Amino acid sequence: MNYKKIMKYAGLFLAMFAMLALSASSADAASFDAAGSANGNVLIMNSTLNSGTHNWSKTTADASQIVEVAFYYHNNGSDTAHNVRISFNQPGSGNLSSFSFTGTLTADNASQVSDSASVSLNGSHTLTYNGLAWSVVNSTGSGSSVNNGASAFSGGYLIGDVAPNDYGTFSVQFLVGGNQVVQNPVVTTNSATGVSTNGATLNGNVSLNGNQTATSYFEYSSNFCPTSSMQGHRLARRY
Repeated sequence: MNYKKIMKYAGLFLAMFAMLALSASSADAASFDAAGSANGNVLIMNSTLNSGTHNWSKTTADASQIVEVAFYYHNNGSDTAHNVRISFNQPGSGNLSSFSFTGTLTADNASQVSDSASVSLNGSHTLTYNGLAWSVVNSTGSGSSVNNGASAFSGGYLIGDVAPNDYGTFSVQFLVGGNQVVQNPVVTTNSATGVSTNGATLNGNVSLNGNQTATSYFEYSSNFCPTSSMQGHRLARRY
């Protein structure tokens, strides 16, 4: 084989390699918007108060209300994304005043996208998945409830293929429940000052100890009142 033939075959090999590389790059042309919506990829809503709206924002919730957590996706690439899956972490256990969620999107031919968001609760409660989930493809206007939404917490919920410019949300719901952990305020009664025959200044302080409000007052009497019982003594109460 002469030198010219070697160069000819080498040129053909390089051309075939370039075509394969171009084909591989086009297979990875799917791409998901890492910025997500205006509020990011992971969206949170108080579904009890905002059901039927698109008021996705960082939110708060009370006991017995429903918190909905969604992952927004948008294929802004030029190719269809294959085997798109969305997963969420399990929220923390026990009675807590806030919970954090991390959502992750993966696909066979697109880079992984992750985002996080938190929900604050009024008081300390548990947060439990209530078995309800939805998949909505906004570009087609179609949406449906999901029977196996729990798969989002173990391996990811399979969205399937997502065409270029398609976008949508996958969401799961949680019930705010459990016994609220409320500690009693700490009350300290200090010695009276400025005591005279005409009056006195009563002193004390209250530590709310996590409570939002507390009513403060002093009890006083012209008679000695034992701490074990107030019965039989004339009392007045000043707020």
